Amino acid sequence: MSGFAKLKLVKLDFIIAAGEAGLSLPRYKGSTFRGGFGSTFKEIVCSQRQAQCAECLLFLSCPYKYIFETIPPANIQVPSGFSDAPRPFILRPPLAEKTDFALWENLTFSLILAGRGIDYLPYFILVFKELGVKGLGKGRRPFSLVKVESTDLHDGIPSLVYDASTGRIQNNLSIITGEQILEIPRPATHSLSLDFLTMTRLTSDERQMAKPYFNLVMRAVFRRLTSMLLFHHDTILELPFPDLLEQASHVELVVDATEWADWERYSSRQDAKMSMGGIVGKATYRGDLTPFYPYLKAAEFLHVGKGVVFGLGWVRMEA
Repeated sequence: MSGFAKLKLVKLDFIIAAGEAGLSLPRYKGSTFRGGFGSTFKEIVCSQRQAQCAECLLFLSCPYKYIFETIPPANIQVPSGFSDAPRPFILRPPLAEKTDFALWENLTFSLILAGRGIDYLPYFILVFKELGVKGLGKGRRPFSLVKVESTDLHDGIPSLVYDASTGRIQNNLSIITGEQILEIPRPATHSLSLDFLTMTRLTSDERQMAKPYFNLVMRAVFRRLTSMLLFHHDTILELPFPDLLEQASHVELVVDATEWADWERYSSRQDAKMSMGGIVGKATYRGDLTPFYPYLKAAEFLHVGKGVVFGLGWVRMEA
C-alpha cells in the first residue's frame, strides 16, 4: 500500500450571519478569515499563559502546538526538504467577490481538516464563535456562527454537525479517505482541465512560475500529499515519484486560459506586506492522465502550492 489510502479528511461548511452593523469584507476573503484565528485559538486553549510555549509542561499535548507548530513524528524519518510542517487545516473563503453584507445576511466559508486535525474540530467551532464576538473585516463588525455542515464525497449532501440553536456538536462527520478516492472510477479520457479557483503558487527551483505546466502541478500535488500524510497521519507516501513526474512531463498543456492575479496581505508577525499572487483560470491538458486522477482528486480538497491556509491553491478537475 502506497500510504495514500490512509489519507483522511473532512470538508465542513461554516454558515455565519452578519450582525447588526453588517459586514464589510474584501473581495478576496482568505486572510480575513485567517487573521486573528491563531491568537484566538491560543486564548481559548492555553491554561498556562504566563509561560513560554517551549517551557510549558503541556507543550507536547497542547492543541495549539499541534495545529500551529506541528513537530515531526518521532517514529518516522523526515525526508530532506520536508522539515516545515503544514497546518492540518485549510480555510477556504467564498469565491463570490461580494463585499458588503446586511444584518442577518448569511455567508459561507469552508474548513478542511486532515488526519489528526479532525479530532480538534470542537476547538475550531469555539474559535469561530469567539471571532464572531470580536468581529471580522473592516471595523471588526460582529457576526454569529449559525451552523456547521459536513459534505459527503459522493452525493454532496450536507449533514448537520453544529447548530447554534442547540449549541451541540453532532457526530455527523462525513470522513473522506484516500481509499474512497482510489475507488472512484477514473475517466476514460486523454484530456482534462484544471480550474485554478484561487491564486495558485507553483514553484520551480524556488522561482514562482506563471505557467501551469502539468509536471509542475503534479510536483506540487505530490509534495502536498507527502507532507500532509507524514505530519498528520504518521504515514509515508511511497510512490515511484521520478517515474510519475517523467510521465507528467509528457502531458501537454494544450489550452492555457490562466492569468496571474496579484494579492497582498499584511503579516503582523513580520510587520510587512506580503505578496501572495498566483495563477487563476483554466488550463486544459492532453496525454495519459489516468495515473494522476486520484492524487488530483485529493488536491481538490487539500489545495496545492504556497499559502493554502489562506485558501490559496484551490483547484478543481473537469474531465
